[in-house]
Amino acid sequence: MNKQLLLEGVKSKLESMEGFGYQFTEWKRWHDGDNGFEIEDVGVAKIRIRFFVKDSGSLQTEIRAHKKEERERLEHHFNSLGYNGVQRNDNSAYLPLLWQGQKNMPANDTELIKRIMILINILEAETLEHLSQESLAILEHNRMNPKK
Repeated sequence: MNKQLLLEGVKSKLESMEGFGYQFTEWKRWHDGDNGFEIEDVGVAKIRIRFFVKDSGSLQTEIRAHKKEERERLEHHFNSLGYNGVQRNDNSAYLPLLWQGQKNMPANDTELIKRIMILINILEAETLEHLSQESLAILEHNRMNPKK
């Protein structure tokens, strides 16, 4: 199946979910060769979630901060939850460690949607009590295995 059509389907499924009120960007090709969409202004930090097809053809999703003030809001949000969310040297993206690497990428649209919803939960959470068990487990894994 064409990956753009698959991501269009993911976007459509997200839009049809009850209570999903976020807006999407148009289909984009970023400078790193990835293609996909971003969900805009998610959660208390008003940050974007990118879901995309990597140049290799693999699916992925991550929290993405484009501007300095977005990076600061993202860092503040994770710190308010007691976690360090930054997983890249440029402080612009958060991708859970468990999802990194070719063998850990989502295999289908169902898994991709599940991961997007976990990232939305992390960004919407005002306190630890607002996190799902799965979101909390991902944050704990990152805390116990900091990126070197």
